Amino acid sequence: MTQPIRVTNLSKAFGDQVVLDGIDLHVDHGEILYVVGPSGTGKSVLSRCVLGLMAPDGGQIELDGRPIPEFGAPEWLSVRRRVAMVVQFPALLEERSVVENIALAARYGRGLRAVQADRMALDLMERLQIRHLAFTDPGDLGPGLAKAVALARALAVGASTLVLDEPTTGLDPIQAKVVDEAIVEVVRSAGLACLVISHDLEGMQKVADRALMLYQGKVHVAGTPASLASEPDPVWQQFLRGEAEGPL
Repeated sequence: MTQPIRVTNLSKAFGDQVVLDGIDLHVDHGEILYVVGPSGTGKSVLSRCVLGLMAPDGGQIELDGRPIPEFGAPEWLSVRRRVAMVVQFPALLEERSVVENIALAARYGRGLRAVQADRMALDLMERLQIRHLAFTDPGDLGPGLAKAVALARALAVGASTLVLDEPTTGLDPIQAKVVDEAIVEVVRSAGLACLVISHDLEGMQKVADRALMLYQGKVHVAGTPASLASEPDPVWQQFLRGEAEGPL
């Protein structure tokens, strides 16, 4: 089966600063891959390259088995509709209510009628425990709840691949748990591929099928959460424990 995301020998630099250096990764259907690492290690740059929002300097990115440079404009639009992203600071339509933001995604992404789209939007909000925000103005939301709304909007589009940048940052522990559980449920039930960029190591241990750490532009360690829990690498152990002293 074709892998939804495959990255091979990816590189990216800004001037003399090498941000990504020979990155290899893949995400299968029904799988959640976490990419973690200290700030400034290229995690968000990686996600932007995967989405075709930033051109890498070298290597190859394949979505559904096709290298990104092969996509012409019409085909690329079709592929982008199958890949949904929740960014760290999501932009919502402030002239629309929360439920309208989500329903519009369902209408244009899935081609649903207005009544069907509204029903789907409310169902997604119920799943994420944010239905009480249905008629709230997006401008009145805090960063964490805005991100939960953006996740509902991404799910409403009907994408087959999710790229989530810090999906639980800014959420209280209860809401973060709800979002994590919703991600797992949707990925498993719909067979989605999910790439998560995050600092949330607790979420990684609970949610991820596999994880990798970026450090100095490279994949420093990789494995399942269980295997990484006993990974002796000193850089990883310092990051895992959140210690101030060490090689980082």
